[in-house]
Amino acid sequence: MGKTDPEQNILQDLREHRRVSVTWDARVRHEEDEAECQILDVSLTGIGIQLESELKPGIEIELDITDIGVLAGKVVWSMSGRAGILLSSNPDTIRATLFSRARQEA
Repeated sequence: MGKTDPEQNILQDLREHRRVSVTWDARVRHEEDEAECQILDVSLTGIGIQLESELKPGIEIELDITDIGVLAGKVVWSMSGRAGILLSSNPDTIRATLFSRARQEA
């Protein structure tokens, strides 16, 4: 059995919902700023993104995801060009949009 990173195990245990890995193009907007990003994973309550700039934890953002639309959220963490976004949308809306696309691509 391979060795696991204890910190990664703790983070995984804290997640309420299962994550699905994806590779989707998107744009992140905060006030007047806008930047390209890539969606790395999705769950019913959050999204992991990768981008060149850093986002401050606590700010409200919008993600405009190609072929899906705009979802609002709040930056929970940001480190080394990656960020975790807590989505403001209803989980049923997220299930209908994000997971529908993820299933189509699987």
